[in-house]
Amino acid sequence: MEKLTQSELKKRIRYDPDTGEFTWIGKCRSCLIGRVAGCLDGEGYRCIQINRTRYMAHRLVFLYVHGQLPDRQVDHINGVRDDNRIENLRIVSQGENLRNSSRSIANTSGKTGVCWCKRSERWVVHIGVDGSLKRLGSSTNFEEAVRLREEGEDRYGYHKNHGRDPIRTTKQSA
Repeated sequence: MEKLTQSELKKRIRYDPDTGEFTWIGKCRSCLIGRVAGCLDGEGYRCIQINRTRYMAHRLVFLYVHGQLPDRQVDHINGVRDDNRIENLRIVSQGENLRNSSRSIANTSGKTGVCWCKRSERWVVHIGVDGSLKRLGSSTNFEEAVRLREEGEDRYGYHKNHGRDPIRTTKQSA
């Protein structure tokens, strides 16, 4: 398999840094010139197939703009998985990426890392640090527990967007 180059990519698709969209400009089997390239996968990320290889669009942005695919993960800063504007993307480690994730849909308290313990009748606060779960404390008061969690997020370098409501795409119907 031949490695995709920046020049080959630019012959096939055009990238608009203001919208984050790729559009077809070159010929291929199933593409229409001028149409948005690719489709959304089941997780809400845009994927584009070139030369029978499927690429994540947010990774192609770096090839298009900087001339190489990133060797680490690409984080969507605002959490919108198909917002591929270069200003919304950053190359990060897996740990950094995890510190900018949305609140789990399984979360019932409304705040990541804060859960109710029936046995102790207290809000218990945890945070992930270097691959392990660290207990930050507990409180009978929910607001106090949230404050403990937010202090932990500041202390351990979590992104300000961490724990936001889950957002999948900018265009839900796409």
